[in-house]
Amino acid sequence: MGIVYRPSRPSPWMVYWRDPKSGKQKSKYFVLENSARKFNRSKLKELKAIHEENKNLKVKYLIEEYIASRGWSEQSLKQTLYHVKTLYVFFGEISAKQLHKKDIHQYSQGEEERGVKKSTISRRLTILKAALNFAVDIGKLEANPIERVHQDRGIQKRFIPPSAMELSRMLAVAPHHIRRTILLGYYTGVRIGPSECFAIPWANCDLDRGIIRVHGAAKNRDMPYRDIPIAPTLLNEMRCWRECDQQKYGDIEQLEVVNYYGKAIKTIARSWRTTLAKGGITRSLRPYDLRHAFATDCLDAGAEIKAVSQLMGHAGISTVLRSYQYIRDEQKRKSVNGLPRLVT
Repeated sequence: MGIVYRPSRPSPWMVYWRDPKSGKQKSKYFVLENSARKFNRSKLKELKAIHEENKNLKVKYLIEEYIASRGWSEQSLKQTLYHVKTLYVFFGEISAKQLHKKDIHQYSQGEEERGVKKSTISRRLTILKAALNFAVDIGKLEANPIERVHQDRGIQKRFIPPSAMELSRMLAVAPHHIRRTILLGYYTGVRIGPSECFAIPWANCDLDRGIIRVHGAAKNRDMPYRDIPIAPTLLNEMRCWRECDQQKYGDIEQLEVVNYYGKAIKTIARSWRTTLAKGGITRSLRPYDLRHAFATDCLDAGAEIKAVSQLMGHAGISTVLRSYQYIRDEQKRKSVNGLPRLVT
């Protein structure tokens, strides 16, 4: 950091310094030398304070830095900030270099005693690990002190996807935006919500070629978008939707396919519950279960698992096998009935 005099400039006094966050050099120009020196003293004091703070490397500071560095969607940011609240309370004032696996175990035990699910605790600790890895990447930490600490995620809940009968009952009573959500979710496997399903504009739907381009939810950086073939049943529906939207709204290229009377949608929670009730469906069924149904029924129909994985935007097949494929009872019965007959 310092002061340089450049007589050729209208404001000849330049103060320069290196930004502690980005590592880039910055500068500011002044007309008067006194103003430059005053700013220089102020900036020097600020940088010293940041330097002292960096010495301690408090966990809260690193988490805030990590969150600020990411290009979160509004919904993802809201969820992340909700989860880091307890991290701030327990770990916030601890120096990252002093973190130990016993701190993680104490935090997990305390959260379990409060009735927090193991999967939720694991999700929160994943955020903490990501923040510490980020600190390593930008040179604030030499190593992540809890990188090798394993967190039990508990028994993963298996969701039973909606059956064809349940979907038919819902479609019979669904308002237009829920109908579009159901059919898009089931026939394309997109993530239901503003990250994918509610963010597909008509401009990304080539009905002549039968292709929908979906820009992913930033979970697979190697696949910023994916082109999904449109099933014949969905294609016929989408042609009707497009014609209807054009008649009502004119230029619809930037209008989302799933819209509410021409307005963008962020959530369908209330309408979804109403549709379930009107359809006589009493079991728990989430909009996201449409994605599970897509994977399950595609694989049941003989689709290649690698193709299904790519259609869903996953980096590999393990996620589909672990989290999405549900083996229906009729598939199990078909499997055992196919065994050879050993006795009469």
